[in-house]
Amino acid sequence: MGDGLARFPTARHLGGYASTAPLTWSSGTSHTVVHRKVCNRALKRTVHQWAFSALTRSPGCRAL
Repeated sequence: MGDGLARFPTARHLGGYASTAPLTWSSGTSHTVVHRKVCNRALKRTVHQWAFSALTRSPGCRAL
């Protein structure tokens, strides 16, 4: 992310870039949600670490 903080205005945008967001396929009447296999592994690992540390260290996150 570096200096370009406006590059990802929301957490959803960052999750999409890191490929942590689910992938939705729709065609006609079928609707499938799958986990992405191809991703930026370093960024995915970092996002996972942020979530883990927030859940284990922040009383507010733990309560939510």
